[in-house]
Amino acid sequence: MKKKSLSVKKIIHRKILTHLSNKRIFHSYNLFKKNVKKLKNYKKFSGAISGGPDSMALAFFLKCYEIEQRKKIYFYHIDHGLRESSKFEATKLKKKLKFFGINLKIIRWYKKKFKQGNLQSNARSNRYRLLYQQMEKDKSELILTGHTRNDLIENFFIRIFRGSGLGGFVSFNELNSKIGGKNIFRPFLDIKKSELEFISSQVFGSYIIDPTNKNTIFRRTKVRNMIEEFSDEGLNLDKISLTINNLSEANRAIKFYVDQNIKKNVTKTHKKNFLILNPLFFKNPIEISLRSLLNILSRLGEKYYPPRGKKVLKIIEEILSQNFNKTTLHGCIIEKFGNLTLIYKENEKKI
Repeated sequence: MKKKSLSVKKIIHRKILTHLSNKRIFHSYNLFKKNVKKLKNYKKFSGAISGGPDSMALAFFLKCYEIEQRKKIYFYHIDHGLRESSKFEATKLKKKLKFFGINLKIIRWYKKKFKQGNLQSNARSNRYRLLYQQMEKDKSELILTGHTRNDLIENFFIRIFRGSGLGGFVSFNELNSKIGGKNIFRPFLDIKKSELEFISSQVFGSYIIDPTNKNTIFRRTKVRNMIEEFSDEGLNLDKISLTINNLSEANRAIKFYVDQNIKKNVTKTHKKNFLILNPLFFKNPIEISLRSLLNILSRLGEKYYPPRGKKVLKIIEEILSQNFNKTTLHGCIIEKFGNLTLIYKENEKKI
């Protein structure tokens, strides 16, 4: 690299790192670094940058970390083209981040418009699909997102409305988890959204405000408004977080028995996507059997969302009955063969 380029790079780095002299920003950065240190075994990872305050703070912290650790980090932005302003916003975001030495890769998708009722869900699924495709190209092993403690609490209440089980309630409360077979890391789960808004404003001056976040047609917006309303009435978010943490501990105990059930009662064949479940698989408490089957279907189906628990529970009831023969769920075929249950992908040939 030429001396002039090196000099410019050093100036940019100093300009970025000088923001860490702010005590409030430095405190949040230390919390971030404490979590990201757990990624030491990953050679390459990426950041999903939407342009909102959470992801802008993520972009800033990742750049600081990249400078300090001399580590290669990729920055991605998905432009769905669902809003007329999205292309302009993406271009503006790329220029803003370039000023800070952040090379943002814009990934555009214009193939399809969604029905309004499924907009957020479908957009989220496609966002991860496109992110995963780019991760494959860059050989990135993991992607970081800007999800915060606020998102965690919102997700908890959304799952209450859905009638989710324990696994659903705490599905968001893990720094490192898998979605669609890929590693997702959420380093901001112990940081409040207000702190990230402060950081983004101080560092970048502005950030993108998604108008859909105010649209009450979406359940998440309604839940967010409900939380704000009840917070004014004395709802303690710290206590909600404590409840979620306690439920997470119970969930880990159940996960242990789920893993044991799969290990002891599932036989892998010479075909990667073909599994055999013996009768003892379903001789556990229903939560263990349910979570075990969910685990298998999620892994074989390789889809962004796991199958709904109600559908899986219904299939278990059918399997335990005398009349079950064959069904399809989550891209998998579930078939009874004597006292055994066979599960394989739809495009997989039967043994």
